[in-house]
Amino acid sequence: MAIQYTWKIDQLERNPLTGVVITVQWECHGVDDETQNSVYISSSLRLPPNDPDNPDFIPFDELSEQAVLEWVWQGPTKEQYETSVAEQIELKNNPPIVTGVPWQNESI
Repeated sequence: MAIQYTWKIDQLERNPLTGVVITVQWECHGVDDETQNSVYISSSLRLPPNDPDNPDFIPFDELSEQAVLEWVWQGPTKEQYETSVAEQIELKNNPPIVTGVPWQNESI
């Protein structure tokens, strides 16, 4: 099973006076190459306070999606999120419980 992951930042909440980002809304979409089963997870991350005078501060207008994704991946790591997606896809590929009746395909 090879899974292709797509990460996206949906929205940023920021203080308009300082440009400090407060909350990041993100999503991760995984698709199994073989079965085409997919799982989508999304969440938001509240960031710790940031000081615009900090030399590492990136002004809002200069942020890239990759830089913000790096923030998201600092808590639970990127690998932990992708493992969660992979586990959910595995459950879709091999469900522990299925439904149906044995005579469903019989002709009347």
